[in-house]
Amino acid sequence: MSTNPSRIASVLSAWQEQLDRGEEADPERFIAQNPDIADELRTQFAAISRLRRTFSTRKASDRLRTLPNDRYDEFKHAGKGGMGIVYWAIDTDLNREVAFKIIRAGMPEDTTSVPDTPTALTPPGADTPAGRSFESLKQRFLQEAWITSGLAHPGIVPVYELGQTPEGVPYYTMRFIQGERTLASVIGETRDKPLEE
Repeated sequence: MSTNPSRIASVLSAWQEQLDRGEEADPERFIAQNPDIADELRTQFAAISRLRRTFSTRKASDRLRTLPNDRYDEFKHAGKGGMGIVYWAIDTDLNREVAFKIIRAGMPEDTTSVPDTPTALTPPGADTPAGRSFESLKQRFLQEAWITSGLAHPGIVPVYELGQTPEGVPYYTMRFIQGERTLASVIGETRDKPLEE
């Protein structure tokens, strides 16, 4: 029996969304609700657990490499969310398209404009309310990158690199997926479908 990769991604996304809302999110409950993909879910949750243990003691900015000036080129805004902005870019080292995701440093969520390049973003002052919020957001952003990079599944986009801009704003790059469908739309499409036999 082949597993639908979007179902695995959908379950993991629903679990992460629950955690992000500060709600109790027991992986065993998600596994029990999806018995036909229980083994694969168990493997993914075990990988996430190992990553969380590994990085729970790590300070958010420890060992982040600074973005070289000429590594990425031709930035184009591709999307944004509550936590980050995504740019399309060319990785000049490997001559490939990437999705370059960076924290929305110092930008209110309701702003409609975004900087032309991610290097134009600067973190707010550390002693301000926005600065304290940024530190929390930075930790969540890095945790997202670390967890995503540790998951191996056809339905999960691989992380290529993690680093920070010269101003100290974390970013990570992933394979760029062309298309109009968002993760939210995929989850919406699969949530109401019956389980595969």
